[in-house]
Amino acid sequence: MTNYSKGASFERRVKKELERLGYYVIRSAGSHGYADLVAFQAHRRPMLIQCKYGSDPDYGKEFTNLRTLHNFTNARVVLACGKPYKKTIYYDGITKEKMVMV
Repeated sequence: MTNYSKGASFERRVKKELERLGYYVIRSAGSHGYADLVAFQAHRRPMLIQCKYGSDPDYGKEFTNLRTLHNFTNARVVLACGKPYKKTIYYDGITKEKMVMV
């Protein structure tokens, strides 16, 4: 399995997790942009999610990119991190704190 396919598989996993929580999620496959997923839920701001799988992400760069995205859109920005056989960890893109998805 290539790194690309592992990352794409992780994006689909996060998409399914969010859909189970009641979000409508669009995957931006192969975009190489700041957000891999866009999630909508009634009466809430849209959420833009950057997914990182495998090795530890460059948190400085990732959070800088998410802050830039937030400044352009005023959307909620999230970094989703995953490793094999572990639960997805979500970080608020502004405060950098771990968060629970609801």
